[in-house]
Amino acid sequence: MLQVSEKVARFYKNEMALEDGDALQLFVRHGGIGIGGYALGVEKSFPRDLDIKQTIEGITFFARPDDLWFLDQLELDCDEQLSELKLSFIAS
Repeated sequence: MLQVSEKVARFYKNEMALEDGDALQLFVRHGGIGIGGYALGVEKSFPRDLDIKQTIEGITFFARPDDLWFLDQLELDCDEQLSELKLSFIAS
């Protein structure tokens, strides 16, 4: 699953007015700014039973199994001073 930092969870809580118990789906998008023609999509949604889930700062981040081919290779961090998210490959 995509590695999400605590700073990112706080960023989304603030930017999207999320409350503890809310959930965000992380998914692969084709096109746009991202890595190799793919980008990270994020939307408020509800996880299903087979989804991969992690709860950080009270927010459940989840992904569908079909998106793990892309998300397992990434980490999402945040520069709070710049209010900017950083998506990068995990060194193997």
